[in-house]
Amino acid sequence: MSEAAAKGHLQPESNLFAQNRMLKIGFVVLIVATLANAFSVHSLKNDIRTVVLPPFSEKEWYLTGNDASDEYVADLGLHAIQLVGTWTPGSVREQLNQVLRLVHPDSYPRYRDEFKDIADRAQRYASVSFAVHWEPGQDIKRKENTLTIHAVRRRITGDQISRTEPVTYTIHFTIEDGRFWIREISDEVGGRDADQPQA
Repeated sequence: MSEAAAKGHLQPESNLFAQNRMLKIGFVVLIVATLANAFSVHSLKNDIRTVVLPPFSEKEWYLTGNDASDEYVADLGLHAIQLVGTWTPGSVREQLNQVLRLVHPDSYPRYRDEFKDIADRAQRYASVSFAVHWEPGQDIKRKENTLTIHAVRRRITGDQISRTEPVTYTIHFTIEDGRFWIREISDEVGGRDADQPQA
């Protein structure tokens, strides 16, 4: 090594430049490691499976980040149609408020207003109530994020069943961070499509 090169390397400016270069390299390595770690954690969130044993069912539920087992989705769908379809004028408002807890925030304003109208209308007809029964032999069909449930709905006036009709409920749902959300729930009876049973 020449005397000039040795002197150049020993100058304070050269040492400062070398230290800055090492700091920059270390900073870039730290950023890359942080990004890789964040990506791994994000990927892991969608790979972790949580298994739940509901007390009222022998079926296992499992949830991952944005998906769930068919059993979990079917049970929550049945729960929703029972709340929506089986009610008396005295219970309808509280039941529909329970359904609102399952409604996705994007759909919430629409269903809040619709459910309020249904409850107001139901309370004007104090002798009319509804009962929905899912027949266990009927398949609950899931196609991606859509659930189809076939049931029988009875309209009860006073102590008499005034109407019995087959009804098909369709629930469009999404699962976000392990939570089940209803985006849309509708029913179809004899060619008539309505959001909820009419009082």
